[in-house]
Amino acid sequence: MKFIQLSIAIIIVLSLSYFSGCKKKTNDPINYVDINIMKENALLSATFDDIVKVTENILMNNGDAKINTLAAPLGCITNIDTVVKSPTSKLYTVVFDSLCTSYDGKTRNGTMYILLNGVNYQDAGSVTTVTFNNFSVNVNPITGKLVVTNEGNNTRKIEVSDTSGTGYANMFFTGGGINIQWKSTHRSVLYYGMNDKIIINNKYKILQHDLNIPTYSGISSDNQYYTGNPTPYLILNDSCPGYGNLRYPNYGQILYNWGGHNYFTADYGDGIDSTGCTASVTLTIGATSQVYNLW
Repeated sequence: MKFIQLSIAIIIVLSLSYFSGCKKKTNDPINYVDINIMKENALLSATFDDIVKVTENILMNNGDAKINTLAAPLGCITNIDTVVKSPTSKLYTVVFDSLCTSYDGKTRNGTMYILLNGVNYQDAGSVTTVTFNNFSVNVNPITGKLVVTNEGNNTRKIEVSDTSGTGYANMFFTGGGINIQWKSTHRSVLYYGMNDKIIINNKYKILQHDLNIPTYSGISSDNQYYTGNPTPYLILNDSCPGYGNLRYPNYGQILYNWGGHNYFTADYGDGIDSTGCTASVTLTIGATSQVYNLW
């Protein structure tokens, strides 16, 4: 009887320790939920930014672009099939070689469908819609839809959602075995470089497009709904590759909100460090700050 009572006491103590540990973890000024939200939002932003770059590469080269690598000089794109639907509408079916890593260090697989409504991608008013079939970037499968609307003056509205246009795009992050739900509506402004078929070393400002719509929103791997907005803007630099050769901001802040009450700031720096590129981000809640690596 004493043995049973002792065993029950031990179980109660261990249970209290476990739950008190969990409670302490979620009440920390900066906790694992904040960190996961920051990293997952950064990964999805960078991944769809890469898809925008590929789309621009193809459309600005009239469907003839090849994403080359020294190991595969004929290109990682095995085929681009162009169908002219009307004088102002073209559909590009872009098939990637699953065994090919491109010159930019990324491995893409599957098919992208790029529908251009407009004479040229660069023309104000043109709308480009991108959908996917068995598509992945760096072995991470992606579903959803990307819409790029050219607003003129080197400014584009970029929207990411599910195929209906209302829900979340999805990426299964194989490195962590998790599914990430995400969508975005933002404005991208080219302010350094050239808006032509050679896209290299350009710099872009990322701003909130509509004050009534969060720039970023999603459901994290911790099943937490969150939103995020640049304050006031981010800077993306083409010459700053990061984890998986995806580019991350090297200037600016994002203000996040999750759970309807927990605000924190992710600071990507001032863009003038020794390399001009960001490898880390500073999370701040109240008076507490902590630096974390992006990759």
